[in-house]
Amino acid sequence: LGLVTNKIGATIYTPLSADQIAHGKMQNTVAHMPDTVQRERELGIDFWDESSVRTCRVRHYSLLVAEGQAADFSGGLNGDERCIDYRVYLPKMMAEFQRRGGTLIHQAVTPGDVDELYEKHALLAIAAGKGNGGFAGFFPKIDELCKHKQPPRILCVGLYKGVNDRDPLGVTVGISPGHGEIVVLPMETSDGPYMALLFENRADGDMSDLPKLNYAKDPEKFNRRILDALAKHYPTVHAHVDQSVFGLVSENELLQGSFTPVTRESWCDLGNDRFAIAIGDLRCTQDPLTGQGANLASRGAFALSEMIASSDQIFDREFCEAYEARMRPVVAGTIGFNNAMLEPEVHTQQLLGKMIENEAICTDFSSRFAAPETIWFDILQDAATCDRYLSGFDVKHQAM
Repeated sequence: LGLVTNKIGATIYTPLSADQIAHGKMQNTVAHMPDTVQRERELGIDFWDESSVRTCRVRHYSLLVAEGQAADFSGGLNGDERCIDYRVYLPKMMAEFQRRGGTLIHQAVTPGDVDELYEKHALLAIAAGKGNGGFAGFFPKIDELCKHKQPPRILCVGLYKGVNDRDPLGVTVGISPGHGEIVVLPMETSDGPYMALLFENRADGDMSDLPKLNYAKDPEKFNRRILDALAKHYPTVHAHVDQSVFGLVSENELLQGSFTPVTRESWCDLGNDRFAIAIGDLRCTQDPLTGQGANLASRGAFALSEMIASSDQIFDREFCEAYEARMRPVVAGTIGFNNAMLEPEVHTQQLLGKMIENEAICTDFSSRFAAPETIWFDILQDAATCDRYLSGFDVKHQAM
């Protein structure tokens, strides 16, 4: 969209049509953070404003302190945040891309098609997702950014009815130490507003069974187990449930499983002065705890679009290295933040305690979700960095 808006020819190859996406299984649960919403506004594709959908301007947190008891705290955001079902979002974007002159081809692409594609196009940007279509071999892993050798969490995410909005409206992040986390997102779907419950479960925790539950076999048992998990580990969320109507919307609105996060080099040399760029999940596949996957993908795509538009369209090694130099600090900082929340060190745990006590800290931290690299480099990188950050609020860590 950035390219065609700048009158630069662009073609998207996709194995799925807009209709297949719209009527398919839920793909993900995504919150577009304020920086992503701002990029959409700049491109004229902010089709969901507060007059038509729920808009979040607060992030809520819930930290379990005893079974069934949690400390609740909130921080303001630095703009609008929205959660649009990608079965609504992507078809609209595909239609707008074509309306602005882009070419959309329904075709699965494999590494064997590269030579043919380079007869038609000047540059390939590959965003092949977690399945990666065989393209992962083109882009080596960056070892220092691949901390996890196995999935850090096993996931169970679905769309539910009977979960009421919080006031003020916002995404909720709940933490149950030793067991996992939950992310609660007010999702806008083609059937109206629902709530997404994303359970991030530790393999050795009390909720490790959730990804194995069989909804189709026994929906009532499934819903009852989800309610039990909420009551025990996320009481703040449970308090907003109307149990008389609570339940998963349908089997089509459920994803269960796990994956190992991986970050790859952002470009590769295909020989004969041909290069390819990795964007989206192919470049960086993250655990969804901090909600950065789609937002980092947006930043990477937007940056690439800007560089192409301002270049003489010679896509050589120098161009690729410039793109990597622009994005590497953002990617490294985003991954650092995500890892810090997945395996919080003592100073991160203490920071959460200070956020409970000090709303200004909570708001500053929350507003930085739109620039997550600043959370890592300015706050969570180590204990000394965290102390310097807290000193700006006249707060210091206390020894445990």
